[in-house]
Amino acid sequence: SCPGASRDVETVVPQLDLQVPPKKKRIRRRKKKNSIEELFKKMNLSDVTLVVGGREFQVHKTVIASRSPVLAALFKTPGESPTRVEVKDVDPDVFQEVLRFIYTGKVPLDKMAKMEPEIYVAAHKFQLDALKYECVNYKVK
Repeated sequence: SCPGASRDVETVVPQLDLQVPPKKKRIRRRKKKNSIEELFKKMNLSDVTLVVGGREFQVHKTVIASRSPVLAALFKTPGESPTRVEVKDVDPDVFQEVLRFIYTGKVPLDKMAKMEPEIYVAAHKFQLDALKYECVNYKVK
């Protein structure tokens, strides 16, 4: 104890302005749609037709060529770029799921359960390693 010091000690606490700011109005935003997925659903502005097992698929050359080197090679012929190309040795239903994956990065689980071996073979054929990975690992999900 210090001589002359009072035993009563006053604690000084500075006043803080703790006002809560008013709530900001929430802006409702529409769920952003995947524009490539929308292209898959509607196939607007498609520029090439792929014929698979007699079934026609309207597709966007740039999209499929950017995902698969094998599909890209279909359009690298000298001269005029074809607007109609036949794709052999693939079931049309399997090809539909390959296209879905190319555009959306997804294959529905029911389709995968039903066609996984065929989808895997098609993924290998078109050099779609991510789709092959999905085929091998879909049961883990």
